Amino acid sequence: AEVSDFDLSLSEVLLVHRNRFVQNFHFNDYRSGRRMDGLVLCVSGRGIFDFDGERQELLAGQMAFLPSGSAYAVRCEDARPFVHYTVNFRLSGFEAAEGTAAWQILSGERRFVCNDGEDGRFEACMERLLSLWQAKRNGYRVMAKAAVYELMGLYLASAGRALRDGEGYGKLRAAKRLLDEE
Repeated sequence: AEVSDFDLSLSEVLLVHRNRFVQNFHFNDYRSGRRMDGLVLCVSGRGIFDFDGERQELLAGQMAFLPSGSAYAVRCEDARPFVHYTVNFRLSGFEAAEGTAAWQILSGERRFVCNDGEDGRFEACMERLLSLWQAKRNGYRVMAKAAVYELMGLYLASAGRALRDGEGYGKLRAAKRLLDEE
């Protein structure tokens, strides 16, 4: 996926929480599709997302974007609880060149799980966002939007780099294979 600039518009933040799913817990509320966009960040444990038979795991330090309309169920199978932050919001639009990682992800064409990295910026931002949301002080909705913009910017930039580097590696591996055969 080609990397390029992107933009998005956020109309409102609907919910911010930190949740804990225990072993054998199943969450099926989005089986018929989400009515809002969301980000989920795994803090510990493992969440298993089932998208119509396609399984995707979310491990500690990983974050995923769940676009409006995506249909899935999520469960915890392990003895260790799936602890995660969730923020639900409404995107009112986005701009990205067709075929880029940002376009593929925001349009729902591609699912992507990205790693927080060594600096823990996703988790720090989610903690700050949750604190703002729970305190509900003057201006909290504006500050919550700012935090979601930051999270989406970090997530999409990370996805773009990972997808670009992964595809570049694939091309290098193919070239290496040809050289090795000679």
